[in-house]
Amino acid sequence: MRFTKLLVFGLLPLLLAPAFAQDSQTRDLSVEQSSAFGAGKPRPGTLKVSVGADRADGTYAIGETARLFIKSNEDAYVTVFSIGPTGQVHQLFPNGSQTDNHVAADRTTEIAGGNTGARIGISGPVGAELIKVIASNRPLVVIAENLLQGRDMFRTVDGGVQTLLRNLEVVPNEPERKIAIENFTLRTIANRAAGDPAIIIIPGQAPASSTVTLPVVTPQLAGLLNVPTQQPFPLLLAV
Repeated sequence: MRFTKLLVFGLLPLLLAPAFAQDSQTRDLSVEQSSAFGAGKPRPGTLKVSVGADRADGTYAIGETARLFIKSNEDAYVTVFSIGPTGQVHQLFPNGSQTDNHVAADRTTEIAGGNTGARIGISGPVGAELIKVIASNRPLVVIAENLLQGRDMFRTVDGGVQTLLRNLEVVPNEPERKIAIENFTLRTIANRAAGDPAIIIIPGQAPASSTVTLPVVTPQLAGLLNVPTQQPFPLLLAV
């Protein structure tokens, strides 16, 4: 897959809403995604981390745009990965614009967006994408620099899901280290039914349930993307 200033990848989950049951999250995952879902061992402690998007159901139709957020209840070092159905892995956070993965307690951090000048638009194909979040109360490098490929905002992990699995098995076993892990499955659909309300969640505000017209990827932007026919990721990041 070719990456330029316009990155094709997949992501997203839910913020400030009840978590789905595990069987619901894993139902549409591939074998590679399912293995990544169960990877890593959280360690008992008070540290909690969540990941979310601006649609309560975590489902987006082609042409819509989305925002992705992370939040920890304590100061933490957070790493976020996106795992595609073929086992390809992208490191979403830290990234080219957000190189510091330290997240302050109870402060919502948006991945890309904001001051990065990027926005996320949904493209085909439809399907599921697994988002995996690892948080630690101490600095933690999940994937070494020499295993991250590319120079774009989100880099690929050399070796894909197998590399991620191996690295999650060798997290330092320090007595005072806390580890929190969160998974979420994003789903993309071809079209949203007419009259289907867009339930928008903005961090710090109560969810608003109403029909909302979301921004879309314009024909001009779509023409610049040059998306490969068989590209496995349903989201487009425009910088």
